[in-house]
Amino acid sequence: MSIHSSLRAPLLRVLGALMPVVPVCCQEVTWRGRTVPLAEIRGELRDATAEAVTTWWSFASDHGYRLILDDGQDVLLVLHQGHARTQARRERPSVEKFLAALGDARELAVPLLPEVGGDSQPAVLVGAVEKDYAALLDHIARVEPRIAGWAAARAGSVAGFVLSEPLVAAWLDDGRGQEEWDARHELVHRTAQLLLRRSAPQQPPWVALGFGWHVEDSVLGSIYCFPHRAGFVWAAEHSGWAGRLKTGFQASRRRAAGRPPVLAIDEIASWDPMRDPDGFDADRALLAFGVVRHLCDLGAGSAAGAFRGFDTAIRAGWKVQLSETEWTTDPDFRLSAARQQEVLDAAEEGFLDSATQAFARGRLGRPVPRRRSSAADDR
Repeated sequence: MSIHSSLRAPLLRVLGALMPVVPVCCQEVTWRGRTVPLAEIRGELRDATAEAVTTWWSFASDHGYRLILDDGQDVLLVLHQGHARTQARRERPSVEKFLAALGDARELAVPLLPEVGGDSQPAVLVGAVEKDYAALLDHIARVEPRIAGWAAARAGSVAGFVLSEPLVAAWLDDGRGQEEWDARHELVHRTAQLLLRRSAPQQPPWVALGFGWHVEDSVLGSIYCFPHRAGFVWAAEHSGWAGRLKTGFQASRRRAAGRPPVLAIDEIASWDPMRDPDGFDADRALLAFGVVRHLCDLGAGSAAGAFRGFDTAIRAGWKVQLSETEWTTDPDFRLSAARQQEVLDAAEEGFLDSATQAFARGRLGRPVPRRRSSAADDR
């Protein structure tokens, strides 16, 4: 069992002095357009929000990053010095675009998710530069010592990540060879995944990825974030995902591929590109996107219910009782395909049949936020 998030960082500071303690009066955060000391706005923030600022201030101050909190206290951005203000009260265009896209992502994602109550922690998104990547991982390991082994293993592989505990994601803002890439897409996709993990932390990997792609495509009109993928990305791969599903689910195409007419849960349920020896699979990425988009098309109640259902089922399945009073979790537990289908069918009877029809008829919707954050306008 893990330490409650409201106790974790203070406990680490007391027990191990793992991070330097910076007086609150010296910690600054940009909120609602103003860069102010945390002490000045402490009374307006949730306790978990103020804790997140304190937890990340040491990394930010040591490496020249800045902290930007969104208006609703749902997301804390940690951006490298290339995004620093050049004027006291005016943001750089890059940051203005980040904030607009972030607002659109929240507007679309939050109503689809189970409610989080009370003193909910903000999702932390780090736009890092390569020279600071190892230090970032070291900082995260100090925040959550249980993942120190993971952090040490990832230090030599600069690719970004999304974590549930602590609730943080990062992308590399200056990586070499990133031609088919866009920082706003990284921000939007990872924001969507983090908001999902905050409200329903345990999801099949394909569901979390599918939700990120659904929000990314809805907000920015294309897809540029490909977690766990290595190698070249063709320009044509960034758009038209719904159209490719329509083509692929024509009866003749399904027969030629040796697939049943109706999508089978086994085609997607086990996909985890982080663990799969074959890594990223473009065909199953399409399915993840399509299934989650169809789920979201059913409405907020159905989507939130399914996300909650996946979380509940995984928590029940991975629990290993050690004694009458002690238990642990099985890190290798995976929710069965049959149980995944049950969760989807609870959202809509005959979900996979309905999804198949939506794919084949080209009836996947794409909600458009009120503010248009189209990436195409800037290319």
